[in-house]
Amino acid sequence: MIGVRPWFDRARNQLGIPIVGQIFGISLVLMAIGAIFIYSATSALAARDYGDSFYFVQEHFIRILLAIIIGLTISAFDYHHFERISKWAFATSLVTLALMLVLPESVVPRVNGARRWLDLPGLPRIQPSEIARIAVLVYLAAFISRKSELITDFRQGVLPAMIAGFSVALVVLAGRDLGSALTLGTLVWALLWLGGARHRHMAASATVLLSLTAAAIYFSPYRWSRWLAHLRGDADPLGAGYHAKQSLISLANGGWFGRGIGQSWQKYFYLPEAHTDFVFAIVGEEVGVIGASVVLSFYGGLAWLCIRAARDAPDLFGRMLALGAALSLVLNTFLHAAVVSVLIPPTGIPMPLFSYGGTSLAATMLSLGIVMSVAARGKVARAPARNRRQG
Repeated sequence: MIGVRPWFDRARNQLGIPIVGQIFGISLVLMAIGAIFIYSATSALAARDYGDSFYFVQEHFIRILLAIIIGLTISAFDYHHFERISKWAFATSLVTLALMLVLPESVVPRVNGARRWLDLPGLPRIQPSEIARIAVLVYLAAFISRKSELITDFRQGVLPAMIAGFSVALVVLAGRDLGSALTLGTLVWALLWLGGARHRHMAASATVLLSLTAAAIYFSPYRWSRWLAHLRGDADPLGAGYHAKQSLISLANGGWFGRGIGQSWQKYFYLPEAHTDFVFAIVGEEVGVIGASVVLSFYGGLAWLCIRAARDAPDLFGRMLALGAALSLVLNTFLHAAVVSVLIPPTGIPMPLFSYGGTSLAATMLSLGIVMSVAARGKVARAPARNRRQG
């Protein structure tokens, strides 16, 4: 049995590898910047409801600390351990999500129409779909690694993986969480495409995915009303279009250079979910287009490092893990920014490493911990060690 101390000693040593240290460093920067904007977005709300303007940010700092511990601990493991538990993790996630559909609302509360939270007595509230995203990523990476020679065959390669991945997405959708379901479905599709599936198979799968998404929107009255409000621009600004309207006001107030950190007007109870689903609107209002672009550039840098780790991974399993983490990061960031800038209707997607929310933060750092484990064992990491021995 390996003790806790050796894990952290190994993680600390790995941080000396440039690419591992860079992934961890950019993650810390994003979490630190996010904490600043979470305080700004929640100070008035916390003062009104709890009598302490630091209430939410104090909670968030605890979550950041736990997420850092998770990321460092996971990075110290050999990532091949996850291949051995991939089926178990996938099955557990699928069963948990399915049970959430039948558990009472005292355990699975309905928040904004969706049943996405698991609220067990004596435990912190968690969002199982965030954890399921990592389980699906690990499962598909292991599947593609095992079936690499069959991935071009639809029946033996693409179809089983699609059934497994889309089953999780459909269960999440049954809980009325379209945003998370869409993210999962897109991640499954993209991983199979990157894994070598044939273009015609992926085109057919994309058609199925888009058709299911359109049906989920059309046959749900509240989703359809949001899409109609989105397509009509300023239609229903106090109803279905309220979130989008307030988000645009935030961005317009910010202009190019912003009103200044802490100077948002919209955080004073105009913009809903200003610290979670719309935190990037507060960024745009307070630091403007220029500042928001700098924040996005950090995400771009982090995604590029994940791609580098994938490129130099020792095997296909590690490559797919790192690519999947990069895809998940980019996809969630893009969807969040797209909602805030009203390119798409609100979907309830948090901004990775930035939004207030413990499960999203922990899941993102878990995936980045896996990438750091891959990077620590890749070609880039091994090259300096060889050079030192030769010197």
